[in-house]
Amino acid sequence: MYLDVDTSSFYTELTCAQASLWCVTVLWLAHAILSFLRLYHSHSQQIRGPCLSREKELLLGHPLPEHTLPQPHPHPRPQEAPSVFI
Repeated sequence: MYLDVDTSSFYTELTCAQASLWCVTVLWLAHAILSFLRLYHSHSQQIRGPCLSREKELLLGHPLPEHTLPQPHPHPRPQEAPSVFI
């Protein structure tokens, strides 16, 4: 049975599709790595910032001056009712 289908560019299109999938995979992997690094950096800055001086003073055994105590977050989260997902 002959359907008059042109298959002359089949391998060219297959190669193009394969290259596109590899490019998308590489971009996805780069995005995942950069997102992880950004989250890690943000998390380490958030933890290190207000707590480092307090921990250092506690380890050295010196009392902290009142003006260097870490201040609570200016906008505390409102209390929300617990929710249960079923």
